[in-house]
Amino acid sequence: MAEQVFLQKRLLGGSTVRVIRVPQPSVDECDVLIRVRFSLISTGTELAAARRGAAEAIAARIRDQTQRAEALRLVRRMGIRGTLGVVREKLLARDPTGYSGCGTVVAVGSRVDGVAVGDLVAYAGSPHASTVRAGKNLVVRVPPGVQPDDAAAVAVGAIALHAVRRAEIQVGDVVAVFGLGLVGQLVAQIARAAGAYVLGIDPLPERRSLAQKLGASAVSPPHAVHPLQSTNLPTKAVDKAIVCAAGGGSDIYAKAAAILRDRGTIVAVGAVPLELPRELFYYKEIDLRLSRSYGPGRYDPSYEQHGISYPRGYIRWTERENMAEFLRLVATGKVQVRPLVARTFKVSEAAAAYEFLQRATPRPVAVLLDFMDAEAHSRHSSGPRLDGSISQRAETGRICVGIVGASHIVRRIHLPNMARHPRVTVRKLLSTTPEAYAQLIGRLTQGVELISDARELLEDRDINVILVANRDKQHAGWVLRAVEHGKHVYCEKPIATSCEECLRLLSALESSTVKCTVGFNRRCAPLAQEAVRRFQEAADRPLLVEYVVCTGGLARDRWIFDPRWGAGPIVGEACHFIDFARWVFDANPVVVSGTRLGEPVPDHLVQDLFVQLHFPEGRSATIRYCSESPGDFAKERVVLRGERTVVEIRDFESLRVLAPERLEKTLRVQDKGHGAFLAAFVDAVAGSGPLVCNWEDGLWASVLALLALRSARLGYPIGVPGDLRGAIEQVHRLS
Repeated sequence: MAEQVFLQKRLLGGSTVRVIRVPQPSVDECDVLIRVRFSLISTGTELAAARRGAAEAIAARIRDQTQRAEALRLVRRMGIRGTLGVVREKLLARDPTGYSGCGTVVAVGSRVDGVAVGDLVAYAGSPHASTVRAGKNLVVRVPPGVQPDDAAAVAVGAIALHAVRRAEIQVGDVVAVFGLGLVGQLVAQIARAAGAYVLGIDPLPERRSLAQKLGASAVSPPHAVHPLQSTNLPTKAVDKAIVCAAGGGSDIYAKAAAILRDRGTIVAVGAVPLELPRELFYYKEIDLRLSRSYGPGRYDPSYEQHGISYPRGYIRWTERENMAEFLRLVATGKVQVRPLVARTFKVSEAAAAYEFLQRATPRPVAVLLDFMDAEAHSRHSSGPRLDGSISQRAETGRICVGIVGASHIVRRIHLPNMARHPRVTVRKLLSTTPEAYAQLIGRLTQGVELISDARELLEDRDINVILVANRDKQHAGWVLRAVEHGKHVYCEKPIATSCEECLRLLSALESSTVKCTVGFNRRCAPLAQEAVRRFQEAADRPLLVEYVVCTGGLARDRWIFDPRWGAGPIVGEACHFIDFARWVFDANPVVVSGTRLGEPVPDHLVQDLFVQLHFPEGRSATIRYCSESPGDFAKERVVLRGERTVVEIRDFESLRVLAPERLEKTLRVQDKGHGAFLAAFVDAVAGSGPLVCNWEDGLWASVLALLALRSARLGYPIGVPGDLRGAIEQVHRLS
């Protein structure tokens, strides 16, 4: 276990600082696991986050027209109570904080080079925690002569260094630094090391004094009319201005422009609104540049998460290079960190550290968190255990569930549904993601044990059902482990993401007596059931299924696009709609065809696909999965057409019968069938009913999604063998 710092917003303002024991993060092939010695809290981004309260966040959302529209859509679909639950979860979430620290390497991934176990390293982008995981491009070795407490400022130092690079400072330039907080103090020192004369501008006299002690050529308050006239600088106009202030209003750019020479440069680092005086900027032809965090590579998943470096001949100073160069400046004494740190707090005193930053006089620039005491404590600590029924064996006839994963669907759908079901007891919930684990502490139903060790869940003899709801590429492995331990399985879609996983599951489940279902809950949606019933009453049968899904576009930094965790939206989500067509027709397709929409991308990045499924007897299904924004239209629109009957479902909240009669039915709250699907699964496990869908349905949906992608890549329709093993082998042949 590790100790980690979180901020939890208070309703009326500010945040509560909490130190929570969470699972130690796992290490992937491009990751470095670090036992932290020090991490640094700055007065910039972190302090601003600590000051914001839930009420302020609510007010901001109310002012935003898009947010208001989204809230109204949620009310229509989930009702007021459900919407309040979503809002409460978002606003009162425990947010990780921190992004700069230093520690010792305890494990490295197989593709990590340049650092080894036992090295003292500095890292960026990871939270305040006793053990952190960082991508290899966000970790640098600490050079000899640099102390761990100084190296803990590496991320802030890289921000400052990148800002100086953006200014393109030359020897002899006069550089004005607006805002002498932590970043501003470091910018001033780095600019001086680059050969510039530095003018520090800040309203606080103690910060101006500190900047002068650290080498600034001159200082001035921001309200000075002519800040350069009373200095010994070689010119009475500034060549470059670097704005590091987080406050001061938008007029700070007017003040910077007023003291700049013609064709001077302003670099924006701080979070100040860019409301610019156009006339002054135009008259002086001022060059405005933005400085984005640590440097090139920041916010690029291929660089930060997958360890893919840029060609050195094209991008010389990446964020990792900036981090290493900052530490070299510290090693040579050209940059000093220690005078900027007001105090060092133990991690157990994290709340006092944030309080000190906000209330101490004079205002401190930075403080450190010391994790030395956390190391021994974390080695001997375990996760929280709630008192109550967890020590009691499950009652006879009850379904005792162990949950894998703390995803949104678990928190918002499965846990409430299971709490309402009279025959279901949730015994344990496994989460190995520190942030998700922290959200659940103190929020689970009495009697639920929160764990981080998989063996505790699998070896619990009272647990007879495993709900698998973690990331997609972990599903198949967990289903296999559950089956090996003789436990029934409720697996969220997809059950498999590759033909290799499909074959392993097929071999294991063919000979198993456990019941295994896949969460294709739309089979149990009331309006889907109603639509099928309409055809039965009309003695008609569906001949065509048209299913249109508008996702609004998924951000590329989502885990579903990361090959380590997901296989992309088509395999991960569109399989759901493929299964719906199989359910309506109660048959397997004989031909599948896929057509990509938009630019060619690898299969796991496809967000736009047109799928055609041809079934026996001339029946067919068309599924259009697209990244268009639904706007005022339905996110999901399903049309079932027969010889005489046409039925339309919109977002599983309204149904229209278009023929032979015309009528409309609207639910009070959207219902996609989760509750009914769970109830049917519980009955099946208890032996009082059949499974709504079984593991074979899950494998067919995954195989057909994979074949649709193969068809789109190859450019022709693909015949589907009639047996599951043959269909899986067809995927393998076309890979």
